[in-house]
Amino acid sequence: LILSSQQLGYTFVKFIGGTLADILDPGLTFVTCLLLTGITCAAFTAAASVSLFAVIWFLCGMAQGPAWSACAVLLKQNFPPDQFATWWSILSTSSNVAGTAGPFVSQAIVSAFSWRASLLTAGSSFISSQEVGGIMGSILTGYISDYLVSKGEKTTRSRLKIIVLLSVLETLGLYLLIFHTTHQSFQIFMNFFGFLVGFGMYGIISLLGVASMELAPENLSGTAHSLATLGGNIGRVMAGYPLSVIATWRTWHESFLVVLLVSVACIVVSIVCLQMLQSRDVAKRKSEHSA
Repeated sequence: LILSSQQLGYTFVKFIGGTLADILDPGLTFVTCLLLTGITCAAFTAAASVSLFAVIWFLCGMAQGPAWSACAVLLKQNFPPDQFATWWSILSTSSNVAGTAGPFVSQAIVSAFSWRASLLTAGSSFISSQEVGGIMGSILTGYISDYLVSKGEKTTRSRLKIIVLLSVLETLGLYLLIFHTTHQSFQIFMNFFGFLVGFGMYGIISLLGVASMELAPENLSGTAHSLATLGGNIGRVMAGYPLSVIATWRTWHESFLVVLLVSVACIVVSIVCLQMLQSRDVAKRKSEHSA
């Protein structure tokens, strides 16, 4: 409930925040968001009930919403198209760095207060492996897509091809995690599966934001980015409380099967869209040649 409330606030305001980043000064918007986020995080430590936790974390999500769109506008204004995805990918890894170090730092704090930190070790290493995969996936896919653009590939087409490949990689990681992981599985294999999921997932997130801003006019970059990431943010909301409800009704295994089916559906939609774009390009070239 608390995680879903944060993502709900983030999704709601980020959708509007893209337009704000196009209208207001993106630098001022970013600084203001950081200040409000710090205030809400400090207030969170003073809460004493689940409902209050959810409300404050909802406000924290609202405070964070416009910041990412503001960063996107700043990058597009300051970097050429053949470097944009690389620098955007590097920026995107900031959350992964925190996600990598966070579980271990939290575990050290928990240990200092004499909690049963040993129960957190496996989860911490899995989450950190996923975030490390996100760091490498974001940077490598951004660099590769920029390399293809610099070699004459069409900007959006080259990025969409990589997105399809990353979707397949993420789905493979989910499949291995769901059907080839048991209580007797080695931790290193589970970490590797998490690495695959993180590599594909965060690479997709990074490139989708880049592609949407490249397709949009300069003065609508933030709005386009907000629209493109709306689906991902809705998914984050659904991955919190709604997914736990499915697990309560059925099992966690079946709830992860739902996630796998959604991932497969995304691959199908991505391939269909890419084929439609390529068919349109072929038809356009034929019409130009005949003219």
